[in-house]
Amino acid sequence: MVGKGVSPDVVVYNAMLNGFCRAGKVKECFELWEVMENCGCHNVVSYNIFIRGLFENRKVEEAISVWELMHEKGCVADSTTYGVLIHGLCKNGYLQKALWILKEAENTRADLDAFAYSSMINWLCKEGKLDEAARLVGQMDKCGYEPNSPVCNALIYGFIRASKLEDAIFFFRGMRTKFCSPNVISYNTLINGLCKAKRFSDAYVFVREMLERRMETGCDHI
Repeated sequence: MVGKGVSPDVVVYNAMLNGFCRAGKVKECFELWEVMENCGCHNVVSYNIFIRGLFENRKVEEAISVWELMHEKGCVADSTTYGVLIHGLCKNGYLQKALWILKEAENTRADLDAFAYSSMINWLCKEGKLDEAARLVGQMDKCGYEPNSPVCNALIYGFIRASKLEDAIFFFRGMRTKFCSPNVISYNTLINGLCKAKRFSDAYVFVREMLERRMETGCDHI
């Protein structure tokens, strides 16, 4: 293109950047990024592609540096940026950094979406930080993003794993009125947790509910 006197635009550069990222060619990504910076040919999509690609190639510190550069250059992050950043940080074990960024975004009323909240909640549950996860479920709902079944099920599983069975039951009971109806996974997670705790009579209540709703129980403990 350049040899024929045609200058690539940001769409072409972004496609090339995405290709290098997917191929794991991190060095080439940085070389291309330098070209893009020199000609002023990058936008929020460029940053999102680069940050995601660096996380996918386990270059966490580099991804954070590009995020910081984005701020320095005055490029406003969008909901995709925060989703990519939070998911990438959590997946690579930078939970506190991800939580700090999410809180900063909330405080500045930045553009957050369901993916950012869902990623954060899922990883908080895995790490046993259930109070913060429950807070974010409520915050997610306040922002107009209805917590879906995977989000709610992650919290139920977190409560079960932490032996907080009453919290799990209470949250389960509130799902239908506050968020979404429990699905098969919701029931099976709760029933299996109750069975492991030898609370068979409580578990049977939920098995009976499933049968009344014509669901497959998938529970071998009763």
